[in-house]
Amino acid sequence: MTKDELIKMVSNEESPLKKQKLQDLLDKMYFFEKEEQPLVNDLKSIGISVESVWDLVNNRSHPHLKNGFVGKYEIAYSMLVKHLDYDYHPSVKEGIIRALTEKNAAKVAKDKILDLFNNETDKNLKWVLANCLKTLMTWKQREKYPDIKATLKGK
Repeated sequence: MTKDELIKMVSNEESPLKKQKLQDLLDKMYFFEKEEQPLVNDLKSIGISVESVWDLVNNRSHPHLKNGFVGKYEIAYSMLVKHLDYDYHPSVKEGIIRALTEKNAAKVAKDKILDLFNNETDKNLKWVLANCLKTLMTWKQREKYPDIKATLKGK
């Protein structure tokens, strides 16, 4: 659902309870739009036109879903890694990590993702980092870090 569609739904809703829930959702959309603005601006400056980092996640063409961005974005890997140092909301950080969960990002992102994994205390983000490392590292490389496997198994 786009922001414009949600705005229209809020204005057309007659039930005060439903209207408030839709407004709360719209407020969250505004929050994340503002939160991601530095990253979105940097991505646009290198030719990657997105509204959210999540547009890069699962960005392949789909017959029934509208994707915000479709295509390759290797040019953005180093920019995404740089933004991992920003103080973003965990959902934005997760989007960056998931966008870096690409084999081709290994050279640029593996060391930073591993460092974040080793220092992460949030259980959800730690799992997202472990999942990313599963893609960025070979089995032999991961063998040296048993915590990756344990985290993926929920331990």
